[in-house]
Amino acid sequence: MTTNKETAAPKLGPVQLEILRGIRRHGGWSPGGRSGWLWNTEANTWRICESLVRRGFVSVDKAGIYHTTAEGRAALEAHNV
Repeated sequence: MTTNKETAAPKLGPVQLEILRGIRRHGGWSPGGRSGWLWNTEANTWRICESLVRRGFVSVDKAGIYHTTAEGRAALEAHNV
């Protein structure tokens, strides 16, 4: 049996969840090594971040730094992350 919280959780893959959690935990991510962390490679991290931007879970500021949105924070809460 599933609860309303489980059925309301947006469908995200495990890597997407980890990237979203990393962005929240570290206060953002930016290419070029400025943020100090990445997932496997910079190109892979960027690709996953862009998928999260398209889904509205992450935004990019004028400096090119990725940040979680309210929707991203809600998705993490829905997944109990």
